[in-house]
Amino acid sequence: MKKYFSIIFSFIVLLCYSQIPQKIKKPSKANYVYKQSKKCSSYTALLISNLKQKKSDNYLIEHFNLTRLDNDTYVSAFIKTDVNFDESLLTELNVKLNTQAGNNYTSLIPINQLENVLLVDGLEYLEIGHKVEPKLDSALDQTWVNWVHNGTDLSQSYDGNGVVVGVIDVGFDYTHPTFYNADYTQYRISKVWEQFENGTPPIGYDYGNELVGQTVILNNANDGTESGSHGTHVAGIAAGSGSIFNEALKGVAYESEIVLVPSNFSDVAIIEGVEYIFDYASSVGKPAVVNMSLGGHLGPHDGTSITDQWFDYLAGEGRILVGSAGNEGGDKLHLDYDLGSNETVYSFLTFTDNTEHPSAGSTFIDIWGEPGDDFNVAINVFNVENQVFEDYTDFISTSTDGSYYFTLQDSDPLDSDEVPVTVIVENSNPHNNKPHVYISFDNTDQDELEDIYDYIMIEINGTNTSFDAWSGDALFTNLGATSPVIDGNTNVTVGEIGGTSNSIISVGAFTSKNEYTDIQGNTRYAGFYTQVGEIAPFSSLGPTADGRTKPDITAPGNVIISSVSSFDSTYNDSHPEVVAGLNDGTNDWFFASMQGTSMSSPMVTGIVALWLQANPALTPTEIKQFMQDNASLDSFTGSIPNNTWGYGKIDAHSTLQEIESSLDLQDYNDLAVKVYPNPTDSYLFFEGIENPIYISVYNMLGKKVLSAKETHSINVKELSNGVYFIRISDGKDQTNIKFIKN
Repeated sequence: MKKYFSIIFSFIVLLCYSQIPQKIKKPSKANYVYKQSKKCSSYTALLISNLKQKKSDNYLIEHFNLTRLDNDTYVSAFIKTDVNFDESLLTELNVKLNTQAGNNYTSLIPINQLENVLLVDGLEYLEIGHKVEPKLDSALDQTWVNWVHNGTDLSQSYDGNGVVVGVIDVGFDYTHPTFYNADYTQYRISKVWEQFENGTPPIGYDYGNELVGQTVILNNANDGTESGSHGTHVAGIAAGSGSIFNEALKGVAYESEIVLVPSNFSDVAIIEGVEYIFDYASSVGKPAVVNMSLGGHLGPHDGTSITDQWFDYLAGEGRILVGSAGNEGGDKLHLDYDLGSNETVYSFLTFTDNTEHPSAGSTFIDIWGEPGDDFNVAINVFNVENQVFEDYTDFISTSTDGSYYFTLQDSDPLDSDEVPVTVIVENSNPHNNKPHVYISFDNTDQDELEDIYDYIMIEINGTNTSFDAWSGDALFTNLGATSPVIDGNTNVTVGEIGGTSNSIISVGAFTSKNEYTDIQGNTRYAGFYTQVGEIAPFSSLGPTADGRTKPDITAPGNVIISSVSSFDSTYNDSHPEVVAGLNDGTNDWFFASMQGTSMSSPMVTGIVALWLQANPALTPTEIKQFMQDNASLDSFTGSIPNNTWGYGKIDAHSTLQEIESSLDLQDYNDLAVKVYPNPTDSYLFFEGIENPIYISVYNMLGKKVLSAKETHSINVKELSNGVYFIRISDGKDQTNIKFIKN
C-alpha cells in the first residue's frame, strides 16, 4: 500500500508543477562584476573583487583570514606552477614560500600583490585559504581546551608536542593538510600500518603493509578509495592542525606525532595495532594515547573478554587507551531478566531499518548467564497475525557444550521460506565461568506481504537465575504484548572494546553544536537535534554487565566538524555536511560534519595527549582519577556518577591544572643545588655546588635523553616540550629534580 501511495503522490506533485509561471520582472543589475583569471580560484577572485571595491580592512580580515606580517597584510595560499618556474619571480613580489611538494607551494601573499602574482610567468593556479567560521570552537570551548592551548593559568601552553597519538580506524587520507603542523612546514604522520593490504609487514608481524616516512606515506596517499572518511575525521579531531589555511578547524593535540593503523577490524588485529603504536612510541621515548572509535556487542560486556584482558595488559604508564562508548543509547539491543522457578520468557527480534519487512533480516544474539547456573534457549518462527508457532527448535541447554545448526521453515502454502539458525553453547566460559549461548539466524528470505508477520522469537527458560543478552543488528521487542513476552532495553548498551575494558577510557557524547553553516552558506541542523549541552540521544548507556559505571566521561560528539578524505566521493562542495574546503589547483580537501561517540572519543584522546605532554608517566588509573575529580557538572549531568554521563563532562583545563600541581618539582635535593630557570626553553643553570658535576636528563618514561660532564649548565633546547628528571651528581651525593621544558 505504501508503494502505491508513493506513486500516486509523486504523480500529483508532477501535475501540480507541469506548468512553470512566466517571469515578468526584469532581472536586477549586478552592482559590481569582476572577470576573474582562469588561473585563480573563485574565492581568490572574491578577495580581489573586495579589494577593488575598497572594502574595509576589518571586513577583509574577518572574511578572508588575513595575517599582518612586517607591517603588511598577507593571505595564505596554495600556488601551483609549471616545471620551469623561477621562484625569484615571486620573492620579488614579497611572496613568502613555505613548503614545496613538486610544483606545489604553500605561501603567504601580500594582498596588494595578488593580481601581479597571477601575471607571473609559469604560475598555473592560485587558491587562497578559505576563511571559515570556527567549527571545533564549540567543542574546544566546552571542554576548556582553548585555555590549555593558550596556557591560561598554567605553567605553559600545551599542543601535544612530544606525544604520539595513534588512531586505529579506516578511511584515512594521508595527504590531508590537517596532518601537517600548524604552519604547514612539517608532516606529522610518522608511520602507517595498513593491516588489510599486501606488502611489507612491520617487523614482528606477518601481514599488512607498513609505510614509514613522509615520502612513502604521501605516495601511498590513502588506505583505499572505498574506505570512506571515518578515520580521517577521527584523526583530525584528535590531532589535526587544520593547517595554516584553516586554523579555526584545528583539533586538540595539533602538534603531536601521528601513527595510523588502517585496520581489518578483527579483535587480534586491533590488539596488534595497539601494540604496534605503543612499541613505536617507546622506541622514540614518547608517551602514547591510542584512539579506538569502534566496537560491537559480541562479548560478555563485563571486562573479561580476551580482548579486554589484552587491553589491560598493554595499557600502563604513558600508554593510554581511549574508546567510544557506542551509538546505541536509543536502541533496545539489550535484554535481561531474573527468572523464577522454571520460568520461561520470550522476545521478538525486529529490524528497524527494514520498513517493509521489519521481521526480515540476519543478526546474532549473544546470551550470558550466571556462573554455576544453567539456562535453556529455543528459536522460533512465530506468526504474530495468526498467533502460531510456524517452526521452532527444541530447548538447548547450557549444561553441556555444543554447536547446533537448524533450517527452520515458515508456513507459506506454496513456497516456504527457510531460516538458517546456528546455536553455539558454552557451559562455562573460561574467562568468567559464565554459561554462554551464541545464536545466529538469517530471516531475510521473506519476500511476500504475508511474510511481514513471520518474526524470529527468542525463548529462554531457567530456574532462579538471570541472563543478559545482546543483539547485533536487531532490537528486542515485545510488539506490544505483555508478560511472559518481554521488551528490550537501552541499559548496558556500551559496546565491547570501547566501553567495557577496565583500562580503556570510555567516552559518551553530548551536543556541543546543533546547527552549522555549510560551505554554500546554508544553515544546517544536527540530525540528532537536542539542546546544546544535553546528552546526545545516541550515546550508549551503562553500566557494564558487572556493574561498573560507564561511560567514564562525556565529550562533544554532536556535531563535530573535522577533516574528511579527498578520496571519498561522498564529499564535495555541494554536500550539505561540508563546511570548508581547500584546493591546490589539482586536489580538493574538505572539512565536514559528523556525529557519534566516534567523534567524542578522539576529543578525549587529544585531551589526554595534552595531559601526557605535561606528565608522560601518567597511568590509566591516574588519568581516570584526575579526569573524574575535575569533570564539569551542570543541570544536564545531574548527580554523578551515573550511567548516562559517567563522571560528567571532560574539563581539559582544570584537570591539567591538577596534573601540574601534582608534579613535585623538588623530588629530593641532597646537594641543595639550585636549578634555574624552571621552566626553561633553552639552558638550565646550577648553583650551590663547587666540585665538578655529572648531569643526566631522563624523560618521564625513565629513558636517558641527554647527559653532560663537568659543567654547571646544560642546554636542553633540542628536547621536546614536557616534564623531565635531571640527575646531578658530584661523584658522592646526587640530586633528582624535575623540570619543565617549554
